[in-house]
Amino acid sequence: MADGMKKEDYTENCECGNPGAVPGGRIDIGRVTAKLDELQDEGDFAGAERLLGYWLAEAKSISDQVGEILIENEHVGFYRKRGQGPEALAHAERAVSLLKTYGMEDTVTAGSTWINAATACTAFAQPEKAMEMFEKARAAYEKRLPEDDGRLGGLYNNMGLCAAALKRYPEGRKLYSDALKVMGRVKNGESEAAITCLNLADLLNEEAGGGDEEALIKAAEETEQLVEKAWELLNTPSLPRDAYYRFICGKCAPVFGHYGYLEYERLLKERA
Repeated sequence: MADGMKKEDYTENCECGNPGAVPGGRIDIGRVTAKLDELQDEGDFAGAERLLGYWLAEAKSISDQVGEILIENEHVGFYRKRGQGPEALAHAERAVSLLKTYGMEDTVTAGSTWINAATACTAFAQPEKAMEMFEKARAAYEKRLPEDDGRLGGLYNNMGLCAAALKRYPEGRKLYSDALKVMGRVKNGESEAAITCLNLADLLNEEAGGGDEEALIKAAEETEQLVEKAWELLNTPSLPRDAYYRFICGKCAPVFGHYGYLEYERLLKERA
């Protein structure tokens, strides 16, 4: 699934003000993403690429404007994960341009599209451009989503990563703090909060890297607290031990190892 895209985006009503522009209905984006995940899990990347191309053409043929944008987003995520920068950025640019073409810039779908495009820009060394898109996403999300929506937490976390890349450390700390506040209100938000804790630890250590001994000691103390907090969050009894949890464990494991928590790393690898 493309970064920043949630089930709620797929089921969102078209807000383009022209419902008659969808004569053939909607493509089943849930079915598309399920098949896409299946092909990628099998290592059939050529098949995954063909699948996306087919459904992009299908969305265009039935004038499914939301579907066309969502498939473009899936292209972005697919190529980003494959390390294909030019392709990812090209599809990101087209997805963003379609928002204006279809009059959908003031929608949740637009916010998710800007996040996805921004994530690609961050991945391929364009953090300044990424932050501009994140700010647009923030305006759309904060206007249309309730304060306890997990998508806001994901946005703030991704913006924090971008701020760190730009060495805007105080801004990054504030964004991570906002992400933790949101995820603290979200059911089963502990796993995402754990990732934010580890991201904040990375930011603090990077910020302190050019400082004096006192700064390094303070960063080390705060890192210990954040790593232990992340471990506590990942062990929340009520968290579903599902495929997403396994993914989170695999993502967090090497970070724990990096900070010397080798037993935590081993246990998370087992869970993954």
